[in-house]
Amino acid sequence: MDCTTERIAPRPPVTERRRWLLPFAVEGDLRFLSHQDTLRLFERMLVRAAIPVRYSEGFNPHPRLMFPLPRPVGVASVAESAVVELTEDMEAEELQARLVRQSPMGLRVGAVRRLVASERVHPKAVTYHLALEPGHNGELSTAAQRLLSSETLFVERTDPKSKQKKTKDIRPYVLDVRVDSEAVEFVLRCGGDGSARPLEILELLGLNGLAVQHNLRRIHLEWENN
Repeated sequence: MDCTTERIAPRPPVTERRRWLLPFAVEGDLRFLSHQDTLRLFERMLVRAAIPVRYSEGFNPHPRLMFPLPRPVGVASVAESAVVELTEDMEAEELQARLVRQSPMGLRVGAVRRLVASERVHPKAVTYHLALEPGHNGELSTAAQRLLSSETLFVERTDPKSKQKKTKDIRPYVLDVRVDSEAVEFVLRCGGDGSARPLEILELLGLNGLAVQHNLRRIHLEWENN
């Protein structure tokens, strides 16, 4: 009787994920960069900074780099974040310093930090700020109150693929709208089911969104609890 047992090959060790959160701000003319342009900008920065970035596998590998909440074109921001995965360990100070040296004017990299293995990087809410010209009338405050008291807020959107128009209720995404003598701020919920667009909120407040959006700033990003 053959009592030999079949040897089972050991499983290869699980590769450690070295994910980093890279906070950054976008000001000046760089706010007009599209999402794809911003992605390419960061790819060039990482290459020039000699950062050991992990690439995807396949015929056309690309850096494991993503933006949890892409910024609308034309909107400045002090609350942006990118997530990048590396192949080697690095000190936070060294990673930030290398990126800062390769950052163009208008882009400021903040204090980076390594994400723990189970940490989620899903945005929960985002706050926008629009400075107002002195002497604006009270109609904006009335519009904000009317917006918050509405049960539904239907907007018209064009599907980018089919080019067909459709309506969407964005009221579930509007968490708060605040107006004072100097500015208007609004907080939007964001998640896997989408969000409202800043331009839509500006239009619902009675403003010419396209005319003032370049003065809009993203000032805070709240993350889901891990």
